[in-house]
Amino acid sequence: MCRVLLPSLLAGLMTGMAGCTTPNTRAPAPQPAPVAKTSSTPANPSAWVGRWHGAHGASLDIRSQPSENGYALIFHRPSGVDVPHQAQATAGQLFYRAGPVQTALHPGTGATSPDIDQRALTYCLTTRPGNTTYCRRRDSADALALAHGAFVAVRRACEQAGPAETIVFDGQSLRHPGQARCTTRTLSQQGMIYSLQAGCIGPSASGPATANVVVTTPDTHHLALTARGRETRLYRYCATRSLPGPLQADMSAPHPPRSVERR
Repeated sequence: MCRVLLPSLLAGLMTGMAGCTTPNTRAPAPQPAPVAKTSSTPANPSAWVGRWHGAHGASLDIRSQPSENGYALIFHRPSGVDVPHQAQATAGQLFYRAGPVQTALHPGTGATSPDIDQRALTYCLTTRPGNTTYCRRRDSADALALAHGAFVAVRRACEQAGPAETIVFDGQSLRHPGQARCTTRTLSQQGMIYSLQAGCIGPSASGPATANVVVTTPDTHHLALTARGRETRLYRYCATRSLPGPLQADMSAPHPPRSVERR
C-alpha cells in the first residue's frame, strides 16, 4: 500500500511547491523619454536673443549687435569658461567661426541632447557641425540673459540697498528680497525687450495673457524695468557680499515657490 501512495504523495508535494515558487518581480525596463521630431523655433535669429540652456550646466547667451545682421554669442561652459564669438545672420541661421571651422546655429530639437529632460523639447538651437543643443521654454523667465543674484536701483549704493529697490533673479523668477519665489512668465519678446507676468514685482495682471512688467536686458549685469502704470527704473548687478547683512541672509535662504490660490 505504501508503494501505491508514494507516487501520489510525491505528486502532491511537487504541486504544492510549484504554488510557492517565487514570482518574477523584476521591474519593467524604464521607458525612454519621448523624442521631439520637429523644431518649433522660428527661423528668425532676432527671436533668439536671450539665454539658452545646454546639457550639464552649459548655456548660451545671444545678443544683437549694432552692425546689420550682427550678433554676439557667448558660450558658457560648465567649467566656468566663457567663449565669445561674433556671428552673422543669413538665411535663418547664425554663422560664426569656431577656430578654423565655419559653424552654423540653426533651429533644432532636443532629440539628441545628452540631457534626457531636453529630449522632448522643440524650442531649441543646434550647432552644425558638432550637433550641440541648447533649448529654452518660450513662456519662462529662463530666457532672460541675466546674472543670477541681486540687482539694485542705480541711484542706491549696493551697501545701502533695501528690499524695495532690490530685485533678485534666480534663473526662473524675479522677486524682491523677503518674498517667496513667484512664477515669472514671458508673454512676448522683441529682441532684448520682454513683456512678463511677474507677480512679485509689479501690480496684479488683469488677465492670464496680460503683462504687468516690461524688462529690457542690455547685458547680463543691467536691466531696465517698467511696471504697468509706473516709471522705468534702472538696476545693476551687485555681488552678494556687497549687500547689507539682511539681504545677504535672504540670498542664501531657500525660497520655495509661492502657493497659488485657486478659485
